Order: sequence, then C-alpha cells, then structure tokens
Amino acid sequence: MITTYSTRFGGESISVSADWAQASCCIDGLESYQVAAVRHSGERALRLAVEACAEADGEDIEDEDTIAMIESAMDKMKAKDEDEEEEEDEEEDE
Repeated sequence: MITTYSTRFGGESISVSADWAQASCCIDGLESYQVAAVRHSGERALRLAVEACAEADGEDIEDEDTIAMIESAMDKMKAKDEDEEEEEDEEEDE
C-alpha cells in the first residue's frame, strides 16, 4: 500500500510516497532513496526532504532557527494511504 507523507515548509508543499513495507521501493519525492535507506519510515523520509528543501533555500540546517522551522513543519505532517483516495473516488462514482 502506498502512503504519502506531506507537510509545508517555506511556503512549499513537500511530500514523499512509497510502499513503506517494501525495502527496495523507490521513494517518490526523495530522489535516489529507497525505503530501506530510511528504515521503512515515511516520517524520516519526509524530514530528509524538508532538510533538502531548507538547504536548497540557502538555510543552514544546523542553525537553531532552521531546526525550529523544520520541527514546526514536521509537527504539521499528514499521512494518507492511497487506498483511502481510491475508496473516496469509488464512493463519489456511486
């Protein structure tokens, strides 16, 4: 089952998706990573994506203010299973 973890950071929407039970599954939204590399943790993958976004914006991820912004983004994390979306679509079709 594909699960998507998402949040907002610096005005950008960031998300990662994968079948977190499958070690060799590539993580959509986190280039060059497989599920095993983040120990099957969608939350850990999302944190890496948020940190990458912060670095791309020129932020020092060791800085206290940046760490606080990353923590705030992680506190707002949402997770959604792809099956939930499919069930909603099926209900709308009926």
